[in-house]
Amino acid sequence: MLISYIYTRPPQGRRSARSKALARSGNRYSILMWLFQKLRILSISDLSSTGGAAIAGNRISDALRRNGAEVIQLSADGRNTKEQRGLFNGKKFSALQDLLSPLVSASKAKSLRDKNLNHQIRQFLQKERFDAINIHNLHSAGWPISLVSTALEFAPTVWTLHDCWSFLGSFYPTHCPASDRTHVLELNSFWRSIKCSPSRHSLIAATPSEWMDKQASSSHWNGFKVQTIQNPIPKSFFEPLDRESCKKTLGLSLETPIVLSIAGNLNEERKMSVLSRLTLKMPKNMVHKDSLMSHILPSPRYEAGDENKSMMERSVANVSG
Repeated sequence: MLISYIYTRPPQGRRSARSKALARSGNRYSILMWLFQKLRILSISDLSSTGGAAIAGNRISDALRRNGAEVIQLSADGRNTKEQRGLFNGKKFSALQDLLSPLVSASKAKSLRDKNLNHQIRQFLQKERFDAINIHNLHSAGWPISLVSTALEFAPTVWTLHDCWSFLGSFYPTHCPASDRTHVLELNSFWRSIKCSPSRHSLIAATPSEWMDKQASSSHWNGFKVQTIQNPIPKSFFEPLDRESCKKTLGLSLETPIVLSIAGNLNEERKMSVLSRLTLKMPKNMVHKDSLMSHILPSPRYEAGDENKSMMERSVANVSG
């Protein structure tokens, strides 16, 4: 599982004496690094910069590149650059769909959209020839799970599970909307086809936590390799900064305890509302009148490889650290 090794390898400054010796001697470690430099990897994510899963996917791709691999990121909002591509139904298809929508059922229209997306990605994979494929979230772009089956036709595939969608059809077991019946049927059909007709290449799951590992291993993923790999964190996040200076930079009180919650949508049940309920259970003398203050900070677009974060951004990571 080379893709797992490549973005979990210890940072250069923390390598053990043994790994340093292996690198100097030119044996297994050096051989693996040579292999990484030859790898072409496709990263598939519904969105390129919006949401925690997209940011985690960018950091994984960035870590792979730093270790010598060539990585192309495919997303619904991707730009057509050397390292990015876009996958979406084109204007002609959308115009035809709008024209025929009164005559075609919703399920038939979805089937046509899914086939068109699979056709596009199949053509792309036939042309580019990747050594491995790393899949992230699909649902925010409305992409079908059948894209995974198409990926397996061309290369070994690692699916990084940022939530439970791949096996539950919903984000999590609780605190989020349940999956609709149509998607559950689509999900079950996908897993039956994968298990009954083994694909040409292997499918492996990578989870950012032990909890997600257990959830996946007791689901459709049972029988497949599931491995916990924590998401990489930029080294700049651990720069020593004075906490009071950080609070002043953010315009926060030096006396009030701070709870830092970061999410694309804090109104979701599984996010901010959980924190709100917790404060109701706290002793009154621990809850300040501005404890539930919503402090909105700028959220610039994350660029892979960009570790030169502003004072504002680095302060966020240090206020509650």
